Amino acid sequence: MTILRLLAPDRAVYLDPALWPPDDTEENVAAHLINAISTVPMVSVELDRYPQSHLDLIRYWIGFYRAHRDTIIHGQFAPEIRLGHVPLIRFTGETERIIGVYDDIAFAPGDGPMLLWILNASARPFVELLPDSLTGVYNICTRDKFGRVVSENAVTFPVSRLPVEVGGSLKVQAR
Repeated sequence: MTILRLLAPDRAVYLDPALWPPDDTEENVAAHLINAISTVPMVSVELDRYPQSHLDLIRYWIGFYRAHRDTIIHGQFAPEIRLGHVPLIRFTGETERIIGVYDDIAFAPGDGPMLLWILNASARPFVELLPDSLTGVYNICTRDKFGRVVSENAVTFPVSRLPVEVGGSLKVQAR
């Protein structure tokens, strides 16, 4: 999928339909859906056989994709590729940056006062940050895997770690 996006810039790339078993965990489903938003997400499950929580996750993450489609599809697409694996993808639009974290790695969030979203599809209930030019006080809104606000705090950067559940997200805004 990442290679197709690199070969076809500024084009919608469709992922094979996303599938998972009805008894899969909510965390795995959310991480799977975070992976799917880097393309045009397509879900192909028999919705009447799945628990309501999975349907709620689909609704939230497809909604997130739709709300940020311009950045995801038309923004700068910058995957990190390590030994054929993609642990992180940055999508940068005119007013926001979205970082999908797909592996347990430390990363630099990037600089500037731009609105930043960090989507946690790693296996850890936190993201680990490398120091970069992001300094000062920022408002952090932490959301769970369903998009519900868990906390809102002012955080002084640089920080080395931000808590966020697997399948959850962080919205980082300059004060």
